[in-house]
Amino acid sequence: MSDLLAAAAYRLARGRLPDLLLWKCGIPTARNYPPFLALEKALRMMPPTGAVIEFGVYRGLSLFGIAHWLKRHGDARVVKGVDWFQGLPEPTREDGPRARAGEFSALNAPAAILRRASNAGLPLALAVERVERFNFFDAVALAHVDLDLYEPTAHVLRGLLPIMVPGGVIVLDDYYSDVFLGARSATQDALRDWADSFGRVTVECGPGPTDRRLLLVRT
Repeated sequence: MSDLLAAAAYRLARGRLPDLLLWKCGIPTARNYPPFLALEKALRMMPPTGAVIEFGVYRGLSLFGIAHWLKRHGDARVVKGVDWFQGLPEPTREDGPRARAGEFSALNAPAAILRRASNAGLPLALAVERVERFNFFDAVALAHVDLDLYEPTAHVLRGLLPIMVPGGVIVLDDYYSDVFLGARSATQDALRDWADSFGRVTVECGPGPTDRRLLLVRT
C-alpha cells in the first residue's frame, strides 16, 4: 500500500482499523508488531501531564505507533521525534566490535515522516538534530530511547533523569541487545546517582533474551 493511500485510509477511518490494516498503513501496535508491546505498556502507565518524546527515529515506525496511540486515546499531546537521520555516530570502545558508524542512515526520512503524518492527521513533530544538541527543559512523561550507542544514550539519560515527572516512563530499546553493548553500560552509568528514584520493569516482547525492553519508572 502506498504512503498516500495508507494515509487516506487511516484518516477516513479515523484510525479505527483492524491491526492487520494498521500494519499495512505503517502503524505498529502490540498485536501486529510484538516489539511495540513495551511502548504500549509504557503509554498506558505514563502520567497525563508531561511531554512525550522519542530519541532515535530512523524511518519513524515506533513514532507513528506512539502518535496513533495518543490519537486513539484522546490524548492531546504531540509526540516529538529527535534524530539527525545520518546514522550512528562513531562508536566508542564501550559499544563493542559490531557497531558501525553510519548504520541506520535515513536522510530522506524526515520529509516522508512529516508528509505521512500530515496526510493521516497524526500528532507528531520532528527535531532534526543530534541528540547532543537537544535542549532538555520540558517535564517528560514518556521517553523512548533507541540510540544504540554508549555516548548518545548516556547523554540523553543524563538530560532525562532529572526532568521525568513522577510516574514518568523511559523505554530503553537496546538495554538487552547483544549487538549494541554500550546502551546497557550507558544506562547503568547514568543511573548511579538515580538508583533510588527509578523502578525497573522488564517487558518480554518475544521469545528470545534480546526481545526484552527495560522500562525505568520515576518513583
